[in-house]
Amino acid sequence: MATKGLPRFRAFQTCEKAFYTFTLEAKDSGGHSSLPRKANPIHAVAAGIARIADYTFPVDLNETTRAFFARMSKIEGGPLGMDMSALVQSPPDSTPWRAGVERLSEDPYWNAQMRTTAVATLVSGGHASNALPQTAKANVNCRLLPGEDILAVKARLESLVNDPRVKVTMEGTPQKNLASPLRQDLMTALEKTTLMVWSGCPVIPAMETGGTDGAKLRIAGIPTYGISGVPIDQDDVRAHGQDERIRETNYYEGLRAFELLIRELAK
Repeated sequence: MATKGLPRFRAFQTCEKAFYTFTLEAKDSGGHSSLPRKANPIHAVAAGIARIADYTFPVDLNETTRAFFARMSKIEGGPLGMDMSALVQSPPDSTPWRAGVERLSEDPYWNAQMRTTAVATLVSGGHASNALPQTAKANVNCRLLPGEDILAVKARLESLVNDPRVKVTMEGTPQKNLASPLRQDLMTALEKTTLMVWSGCPVIPAMETGGTDGAKLRIAGIPTYGISGVPIDQDDVRAHGQDERIRETNYYEGLRAFELLIRELAK
């Protein structure tokens, strides 16, 4: 993560969130819109989405995210650093802990590091402006913390929807979501070579909130680590957009950083 091309820290990824999509679907016989009925699929699905939106999954830190917030507290400093320090040092549910969690949860990035998330990403329903809908459907994308049971999350979503008219189905099949252990030898090599390219840049253990091939490799029993190569400005993240961009100088710095790391690990 960077500010105006200057890296604030370099991430050392040991785990990532699991990606699952759920479909909320309701059906009805439909009819003319001049004779509305309470059995409206759009209303039912919308109400279910609203209840999911109002729910917050509990905080659950693992080895990596605990180390992440502990180190980030020193980098950030000030009130934000104090909140991060309270998160990892204060007893859970204590006043400093709760206050820190509340403030950190307001930032999407910090929030995603602390807990599983669920968010509506696609909505469709109805077939004409003058007809009652016969179907309504919404996709809810979940990003699960390592080790969390996807079937328990599905049960939670069904409980939140709380409407027999709305069917909740999961795409795909449950898979393990494992984390690789923090290895000091890798951290040492990464810290050494990072400083050779970016003076003063700390290395921070991190959990990827998106998805990589590392998840499949970990399932196969292969410890896998992700290392950020190109600094991306914290206020200019355009991932998956049509205008993704990086600085040319950062690109070449990243090449040099990887070369040095590979040579160090090959010794």
